[in-house]
Order: sequence, then structure tokens, then C-alpha cells
Amino acid sequence: MSAQPNTDYDPDHPPLTPGEKAKFAWLIARMCKRGIAGENVYQEDLKKKVSAYGLFSPVAYG
Repeated sequence: MSAQPNTDYDPDHPPLTPGEKAKFAWLIARMCKRGIAGENVYQEDLKKKVSAYGLFSPVAYG
């Protein structure tokens, strides 16, 4: 059984534009690259930018 995506429009969380999706993916890719570099690499600047989209909580990044 597969989960059905929620397609209902939520005015508090409108869908991302294609440009926002691309920027979000770019930020996540940069975070992954820094994560590969090591645990002591500074990522707070990227975490703030990603959390600005409101999709993820900064607590989830550890």
C-alpha cells in the first residue's frame, strides 16, 4: 500500500515555485557536501537559509 500525497492547498504553506525548489535543492546539496567534508565543518549559515523556507525545523539538523 502506497501513501497518497496531500494535494489539498494550504494557504499557510503554499507550494514552492520552481525557482524556490531549485534553490532549496542547491542548499541541501551544499549541506551534504559540507557534511562529507567532516563533522566540524561550519553549516549554520546554510541551516538558517533552509529553515527560512519553513519546511524543516532547525532542530532536525542536529
